[in-house]
Amino acid sequence: MAKTKRKTARTRRKKKVNVKAIVLLAIAVIIALAIITAIILVIRFLGQRKAPAKEMTDLNYYYNLSANPADGRQMAGPDELAIVFEDDILTERAFIKDSEVYIRLGLVTDNIDDRFYYDSNEQVLIVTDAVTSRAVYMEQTGYATGDGQVSTDYVILTEKNGTPYVAVDFVSDFTSAYYSVYEDPARIVITYEVGEKTFCDAKKRTEIRVLGGVKAEVVGMVDSGSKLMVLDDLEDWLEVVSTEGWKGYVAASAVSEQYTETVESDYDEPEYVSKNIGKAVKLGWASIDNYDGNDEYDNFTSDSGGILNVYCPTWYGLAGTNGEINDLADQDYVDQAHEDGYLVWAMFADKSAEYAEQVLTHTSTRLSVEDQIISSVLSYGMDGINIDFEHINSSYGNAYLQFLREMSIRCRLNDLYLSVDNYAPYEYNACYHITEQGTLCDYVFLMAYDDYVGSGEVGPNSSLAFIREVLELTLSKVSASEKVVVGLPFYSRVWAKTEDGSLSRKEYTMDNAWDLMNEVGEDPEWDAESGTWTAEYTISDTTYYAWIEDEATIREKLNLVKGYDVGGVAFWCLGQEFTSVWNEVAGY
Repeated sequence: MAKTKRKTARTRRKKKVNVKAIVLLAIAVIIALAIITAIILVIRFLGQRKAPAKEMTDLNYYYNLSANPADGRQMAGPDELAIVFEDDILTERAFIKDSEVYIRLGLVTDNIDDRFYYDSNEQVLIVTDAVTSRAVYMEQTGYATGDGQVSTDYVILTEKNGTPYVAVDFVSDFTSAYYSVYEDPARIVITYEVGEKTFCDAKKRTEIRVLGGVKAEVVGMVDSGSKLMVLDDLEDWLEVVSTEGWKGYVAASAVSEQYTETVESDYDEPEYVSKNIGKAVKLGWASIDNYDGNDEYDNFTSDSGGILNVYCPTWYGLAGTNGEINDLADQDYVDQAHEDGYLVWAMFADKSAEYAEQVLTHTSTRLSVEDQIISSVLSYGMDGINIDFEHINSSYGNAYLQFLREMSIRCRLNDLYLSVDNYAPYEYNACYHITEQGTLCDYVFLMAYDDYVGSGEVGPNSSLAFIREVLELTLSKVSASEKVVVGLPFYSRVWAKTEDGSLSRKEYTMDNAWDLMNEVGEDPEWDAESGTWTAEYTISDTTYYAWIEDEATIREKLNLVKGYDVGGVAFWCLGQEFTSVWNEVAGY
């Protein structure tokens, strides 16, 4: 059989393409590229976010030197400066005149030192310390003291737009304040507060920014080692102010640990030295309304038997708005009182609100009155003055304080005791400045009576609760308790209330009050809570409420006062007491 050769054909097989795999690979590549791109963008973005901003803020705006239509502020003139006031950038400005920097006087009196007293009536600035009073008149290069005129090479007090301004050099001479002036922007940095403050130091040259955060605009740069006062701690950022007046925020990592320092003033202020009689004051006021009243000396003093140590006749009082005074002092009276062992402190009263306001608010008149009083007291050889101004209100309370400052200087220089009478020091009586009295005066008297007067209600004149309340209030305001003298009443009070609700009152001596009780057939009851005898009775359409004093009530009051570390007691007024009262006073 013949073999046949089978012919075989060779054929190429084509590979099958996997389209799905290719698509997936492409997608993966795109996603990878997108992720890489996103990462690069994020890195760049984060890098940009972390990069500190270098832009400076608009310093003229930041320091209130630019115009601000919202509050009517104009662009700062070439003579105006921003004020960095301790740790505050003020909206108001200082200005330069003849190379001297001036700030508004009110800034000084309200913040730095209220002894800078300005009399707007006579346009005079009075600056007092413990021993000197300086009078500065408008546009004058110098000031007047009791020893003469002191010249300066600049105008101290000037005026701008009707507002008084004072030279900063003068302020720094007589207060704790000191200052520096800088440019770009033009600013004055004033530091005046003493005491403990918190600081930190820059560890490197670093920025102070308007807000906490590296993207906030820059206010200024401080060098390594710069001392910064810390205002607030926000953990990662601190609010600070530099000595150059850059106020803003610095990174906590850029500064040292915080530390505290006690900032003291270089100003050497004269010391307020007070006099003390060396024992508890036991003072009696003698009410003398006319010169003939001096004939009552024996009646006023016969019962005390040397128990009192200070005698206080009401000899002086304002008699007009132009500085007139009534002077009832008597040389024989003073000599006899000294012979009997008394110190003589004459009372000086204001007599009326009109007199007080006009005299106190006009410097020339006020100084004239002071001259008259001091001259008279010295001429009679008296030992002190008791100020009894009872018509002061808040509109001229600062003028009253200035009067006390000036009187304290005069008394200190003439070795006279100065004491001042006060109502209960509630908030509405803040115009009497009782805390400052504790610095200026030798003794601060508290009139611990006349409770309920002006209240529209009836009540005891001087209850134990009232004495305790106002005494503790006074001691919270007068740091030197040995200066506080508690005034107690020898007089009794009877209130009368009619059926229509009208209210009146009348005061009685101890004798007269008890005689009245006999006349109306009342037997007063002892009220242990108030420490006073009390009675209530009706005649016709009027009901009477009586609170009666005697040796028992005085004993209760004195026992209460003994529990406090005060300078003594005083009594209003001599001639109204029972003789038996002096046994109680002797035991105080």
